[in-house]
Amino acid sequence: MMRDLEDGSMSWVWVQVNNPFQHVANANHWLKAARENDNFIVVSDAYPGISAKVVDLILPVDMIFEKWGGYGNAERRTQLWGEQFPPPGDARSDLWQILEFSKRFNLAEVWKEQAIPGLKEEGFEEGQLPDVMAAAQEIGYQPEMPLYEALFETPVNKAFAWPDPVARGHDNRTVKHLGVDWFVEKALFEEYAGFGRGDHHDLAPFDVYYQDDVRGLRWPVVDGKETPWRFNATYDPDVKNGEIEFYGGAMKELVTGNLNGPTTEEKTKFPGNAKIFFRPYAALVESPDGSYDLWLCTGRLLEHWHTGTMTRRVPELHRAMPASVLDMNEKDAEEHGLKRQDAVSPSSIRSIVSPGRACVARSAIGSAHSVTKPSASKRGGVN
Repeated sequence: MMRDLEDGSMSWVWVQVNNPFQHVANANHWLKAARENDNFIVVSDAYPGISAKVVDLILPVDMIFEKWGGYGNAERRTQLWGEQFPPPGDARSDLWQILEFSKRFNLAEVWKEQAIPGLKEEGFEEGQLPDVMAAAQEIGYQPEMPLYEALFETPVNKAFAWPDPVARGHDNRTVKHLGVDWFVEKALFEEYAGFGRGDHHDLAPFDVYYQDDVRGLRWPVVDGKETPWRFNATYDPDVKNGEIEFYGGAMKELVTGNLNGPTTEEKTKFPGNAKIFFRPYAALVESPDGSYDLWLCTGRLLEHWHTGTMTRRVPELHRAMPASVLDMNEKDAEEHGLKRQDAVSPSSIRSIVSPGRACVARSAIGSAHSVTKPSASKRGGVN
């Protein structure tokens, strides 16, 4: 997306729940593209981060607990919450913004033939999406129908009425600002959940996540119970054959080969087995040299979230971690004339990082690590 902005193949971008003009690698490229190219960039944000400063239009958005929402965590845990506080001023939820935007287009505009450069897929003309309006009319859609009505305000979704007892008195300003009487978030969640139910990705019903004794559930949720560990018959009810079974329909039959590619055309069956693909070594695009002799790596920390757009504004969090910390092995530090608590400003071929504090001897030989900003080592791997 950022490259497309830079080379002119994309001229319109809408950013939500992200800060790409700060945290994407080679940010100077994209900042220049945003400021100088003939494009129009929109960001939905609650804070004046770097991305908000380079765009053409800022849409004020509700913060996390000012709207209904949910998390899908890396451990497969789904957690949902309701609106806790009213958003300030003219702020609106991301969902409200998307739904309002969808009202501005009709099906004749979006379901017509479209050029998609680079599209190469069986059943499609190269570089083209077909006009599907005629087929859509056969099942009841009309060219003048708004996208909002076709995708969102459907009879199925409208059956999820608002108010809903699960709210327990909590408000829903997405519904209020839309001026509708159906539970938008619940309807869309249940539509989304339907794609995984019965396919080893089962989510619980929407209301279950709001029960007092539920603190998120790890999918698949079967008969009301979460799955702590997948593919293990002791914990996963979807395991039907043996103690360990990697079930699912993907890649059950594969050709065999070596690092250079397939060596046979005949496929071998691998039911219930894990698949491990060994790939050829790919050399690094950039490596340390005489001018920049250290590897750089970034890490995470407890007190701040990524670019600090929000957390740096919380006094308690800022006091707990007011500056970046650079961990280096003592031998690396000695060669660069650094000692513990020195102020350091690591530089690369692209830019200079704002000053942080060196923390010598915490990293093992061959590794280095930093929190929020850079880390460095020339002796091998990094964390």
